[in-house]
Amino acid sequence: MWLTRFQTGRRLVVVLGVAAISAPLSAWSQDASERGYSTCPDVEHAVIRSVLYREVTEPKLLKWAKVKVYPKKSTVPEIVRVRIQVEGERVFCAEALDGPAVKQKIAVDSALRWRFKKNRGDFNDSLIGTLRFRL
Repeated sequence: MWLTRFQTGRRLVVVLGVAAISAPLSAWSQDASERGYSTCPDVEHAVIRSVLYREVTEPKLLKWAKVKVYPKKSTVPEIVRVRIQVEGERVFCAEALDGPAVKQKIAVDSALRWRFKKNRGDFNDSLIGTLRFRL
């Protein structure tokens, strides 16, 4: 088994055997303690799974969602951005990108309960994108 890492522009690509994962360079350079609440596997486990994701915009995620679960709004609403990985109709994992720590878990738990249409036109692959929750 071999592991290769190389940088292309602002992205870092990790290759293990014939599997490749591409993500923004900032996502790879952060220490685990700097990242927000997450249910996503670490890099080693992600490489072993060898799933490739197509990145899409938030409007497309909202268009293709058939079940949208939003957390209750608090008296002091703040925005939490959550990056989700969609496989088939379900959210495989979610990671809070910013926002107060106490609200990150609530936003991630809500994102995990979203469901998506099976037929998304040209985007039937696994998807990755960011949702914003105001809570």
